[in-house]
Amino acid sequence: MNNVIRPSFRQARAEVNEVRRFYGETRTYRVGLVACPAEPYGATLKVVMGASDGEDLEAVAVVLDGPGAEAEADRIGVAVLRALQKAER
Repeated sequence: MNNVIRPSFRQARAEVNEVRRFYGETRTYRVGLVACPAEPYGATLKVVMGASDGEDLEAVAVVLDGPGAEAEADRIGVAVLRALQKAER
């Protein structure tokens, strides 16, 4: 899947020290939330995931920041984490 163009094409990936919080992790993945105030189309919140033993995180969902955005991103983050937990069973 290296040939898939991601929404963050040509942008740096989120670093671990930029993560606002982690929702949790499974045996192989962790899921967190990153606030990105300087996006070209406005501030965003990104739900990110990456390998538990690595530092690379990639956005799996992007929510425009505004009223209720953090609650929506939290719901998405928890849903992604729960899906990964179910898949690893």
